[in-house]
Amino acid sequence: MIEIFKMQMRHARDLCADRKGISALEYGVLAVGILAAVSAGAILIGTRITGLFASIVGWLTPA
Repeated sequence: MIEIFKMQMRHARDLCADRKGISALEYGVLAVGILAAVSAGAILIGTRITGLFASIVGWLTPA
């Protein structure tokens, strides 16, 4: 029973010493941030372009 506990503790210590998972997490957080910024920019630009096209159509329609 004590040997199993020691093996589990050793495994937990090895996982904490491994930095690969942390850097993968950092890249994931960075990717989510970039995706959020691109999405917000696309929504903002799309709204402005819609207004621009609406005003152009208003100028082109005969009165």
